[in-house]
Amino acid sequence: MPTGLTTSTTPIRTTHDGQVIENLDLWVSDGNAIRVEHDNVVIRNVTIHHADGNGIVVEDSSGVTVENSLIVNSDPPNGNGGLAGEATGIRVVNAPDFTASHVTLQDSGTGIYLGQSPGATLSHIEGHDFHGLYPSGQFVQFYQSPNGSLSDFAVTNDPNGSHVEDNVSIIDSQNVSITNGVIDGNNSPSGVGVMFEGNSQGGQVQNVDVIHMGNGGFSSYSDDVSFIDTRSFDNIAADQGRGDPLSNAVIWNATGDGVSIVDSTYTDPAVANNIAWGPSSAGADVSAAPSATPMTPIQNVFDWVAGTVGTVVGVVTGDSPAPPPVAASPSGTSLNRDGTAGAETMTGSNAADDLDGMDGNDTLNGLAGDDALYGGAGNDR
Repeated sequence: MPTGLTTSTTPIRTTHDGQVIENLDLWVSDGNAIRVEHDNVVIRNVTIHHADGNGIVVEDSSGVTVENSLIVNSDPPNGNGGLAGEATGIRVVNAPDFTASHVTLQDSGTGIYLGQSPGATLSHIEGHDFHGLYPSGQFVQFYQSPNGSLSDFAVTNDPNGSHVEDNVSIIDSQNVSITNGVIDGNNSPSGVGVMFEGNSQGGQVQNVDVIHMGNGGFSSYSDDVSFIDTRSFDNIAADQGRGDPLSNAVIWNATGDGVSIVDSTYTDPAVANNIAWGPSSAGADVSAAPSATPMTPIQNVFDWVAGTVGTVVGVVTGDSPAPPPVAASPSGTSLNRDGTAGAETMTGSNAADDLDGMDGNDTLNGLAGDDALYGGAGNDR
């Protein structure tokens, strides 16, 4: 248990407006971990481990805030498969003026879903390895949720340990802004880094890097969308385990009317003559930048005792930053976890666990209980 937090395995349902839920290490293995049905609720300084359900559901409520929180799907699928059921980190429906800040999401089907929820403000959001069953798998999705924003964010997806569609998706949501972010990794043959669809006029993307994209970097089928100071690095035209990119790795798609691409660059393109495409791409202000380097992604660093979080910038190594460590489950709650192709440390609980390291040089810690530990391939211990 993280120091400073109280462990619980009981799902929470709000009871009144203005309720504050804080300082919890919450483990729920079936159903939604927290359900909000009241206005102006605040969720802060919590870790949520959810499986076979969502981390947080906000429905028919306004002015809800989630801050300084880590939300983890504790039972993700193997490799680059998609989840069979619902496991969204934060699901927000018919809930105007939602706010999330300094939140990290890991291994969910979708990180944050906003449906019919105008005026959302998302900042300092970090995500790792999403596993949506098509067409889900987004880091953040705005659906019929106008006048929202996502700023100061970072998301990474291991091609061998995720099942992504569009990293950031905007559908039928006018005047949404996406700014100051790094998107690293997309193994979908049809998904892109940032996508506008339907009635999403007035959207703007500014100061955003996309790295290791397969099918595309930035795309708009909506009219009057602007891509300003956007950058692509090392996009990929090859099959990443889910099929060849349908666009042959185009970087910018400007299909909608009045789509503008301004002051944007590309570095190490997979297909040199497939940079920008679509009726609005003729005037694109795009150029090669062979010596450019990506921005360093943000990383939320939590202090559970103090109840605060700082956003720091790590060191760029050329690899995706590692996801945050996940604590062991509380006594009495067993785990059934499969690893990935990478090296990782898997820690069990005080109950009977089933841990399978799969590939990679893994470290398996069963702790108490009658555990089953499987190293798989690699040099394990």
